[in-house]
Amino acid sequence: MEFFRLTFNRGQTLLRQGRLVLAAGLSLTLSACSNLPLHDWQSPYGQEHPLAGTVWSMPGGQRLNIYLEELQYSEFHAPWLLIGEVHDNPDHHRIQRQLIESQIRAGHYPALVFEQFDQGQQPLLDEYLRKDLSTLEARSEFEARGWDWSYYRPLLELAVTYRLRVYAGNLSRQQLKEMRTATPPDSLSRWLEQPLAPEAQRTLEDDLLTSHCNMIDEQTVKLLVRGQRLRDAGLAQTLVQAGQPAVLIAGNGHVRRDYGVGGLLEQRQWRSVLSIGLIEVLPGKERLEDYEGLYNMDDRVFDIVIFTPRARDEDPCVTFKKQLQEMGEKP
Repeated sequence: MEFFRLTFNRGQTLLRQGRLVLAAGLSLTLSACSNLPLHDWQSPYGQEHPLAGTVWSMPGGQRLNIYLEELQYSEFHAPWLLIGEVHDNPDHHRIQRQLIESQIRAGHYPALVFEQFDQGQQPLLDEYLRKDLSTLEARSEFEARGWDWSYYRPLLELAVTYRLRVYAGNLSRQQLKEMRTATPPDSLSRWLEQPLAPEAQRTLEDDLLTSHCNMIDEQTVKLLVRGQRLRDAGLAQTLVQAGQPAVLIAGNGHVRRDYGVGGLLEQRQWRSVLSIGLIEVLPGKERLEDYEGLYNMDDRVFDIVIFTPRARDEDPCVTFKKQLQEMGEKP
């Protein structure tokens, strides 16, 4: 889940001799190139925005001297790399591929954990990933479940080429429906024994309410919070099962370090995590400080933020209301 097309803990970051050093002992070797926007953006809106193509370390807002087209030549040292996305932004998927390639070039061959596959589909991945990707698409009902295959096939092809292990990380809708009234299995419950910090809980509730255009009631928000937390637990569980190194491919809301998978891993004192948020620029917001959800917080939500153009320009709430009206007009 990506939450409102915009969504970002704790610890210090330092920039020293071209290397970003994080408190968790992780590091990123930076290019010496000047920070320039890409010239071949695929997302059409905000290509000339001053933040498009910029890279930042958080929470301090240190702009990094790195050129996006050279991400695949940088060295990301993170046993668990969490890469967010806005699901329908093609530039985000291209950047994800570059970041995975950066690990491969450094001699690391990470497992890939996907939000886009439900855990029950692991047998399909095991059978068809290296045999027939088109059959995998059809048998997993990928697009029928709301995902665009063209965005994720290149990542799966990368896994095939370099023989990377691939894991289905998400809980299915049926699993979540059953857990509304039943106690989750111990394997998930133990991830949620420690409640969110009050501020993180409020942020999650506000994000869910905003992403549903303030058109849901308090009880529905509670159900959505429970579902989000269970999905994060499932993703975290799968990431740990995958071992290290591993990369999580998921919406920005899931890779957050306050209420997402990064936070769950940190609660267990597993600090070898690097969380990267891929954020669409917004009109009229041309400074990092204008993105209050990222900047005006004491704790990091992401370790690294990369800004890109927007894939869509319409107000999602206008579209949502039109859909509700059309549903109401149907006999």
